[in-house]
Amino acid sequence: MKIVIPAYGRHELTRRVALYYDDLGYDAIIVETPDEDGNLSGVEDKVVAQHQDEDGNVLVGRKFNDALKYAANFDDDVVLTGSDSLLSPAYLKHLDSYKEDYLEISGCHFFDPKEKQVTFIDKFLCGSGKYMSKRMMDNCDWSPYDDTRGRNVDAGPKSCIPDGSRRNSYNSTRTFPACLEIRNSENMWSLGWVQSQPAATILSVHETRTIFQHDYRQKVDWWTLR
Repeated sequence: MKIVIPAYGRHELTRRVALYYDDLGYDAIIVETPDEDGNLSGVEDKVVAQHQDEDGNVLVGRKFNDALKYAANFDDDVVLTGSDSLLSPAYLKHLDSYKEDYLEISGCHFFDPKEKQVTFIDKFLCGSGKYMSKRMMDNCDWSPYDDTRGRNVDAGPKSCIPDGSRRNSYNSTRTFPACLEIRNSENMWSLGWVQSQPAATILSVHETRTIFQHDYRQKVDWWTLR
């Protein structure tokens, strides 16, 4: 299983996220677009491809497809996730023995490192952490997303699920996250938008610390809280 991370900008965060998966013993592939100054995240040993586009960063659907097409060279199942997303050790362990073709995360946690605050949206389908089997990816030529869309691309992979296979969800709860999305001013979806959603709940300080203590443990350094 390969963890595929499309990346653009946010170099320090991308580097730390890649090292997080390293520390857990998973192979992360970064498909990175150089920023407007031509810079990369500094983890070139993990960058298997550098997508180039004359307009700089590209539409999300195309970026995801490009990343997955590079991952096809490894002939393995994939987990597509963001350069600002930390998939929990428990979720990754679940995927190690998962036998279906597709899995997505229901219930998403958004972390604001400046305010040291976590917002949880129950039953919110995360864009990050989508598990897709090699069989499923072969079914759509490793291009499950709409190249022309810059937002709201998450429904794309569902059309690639092989006949007879199920669309399953892995459920997060308030203090047992499957994915921790780190929010800052550079994210596509701002923290303000996240907290404006009807099902959004801002967790207490105790709940936030519980998340880091019982699941992420020492795998997530307190750099996330600075």
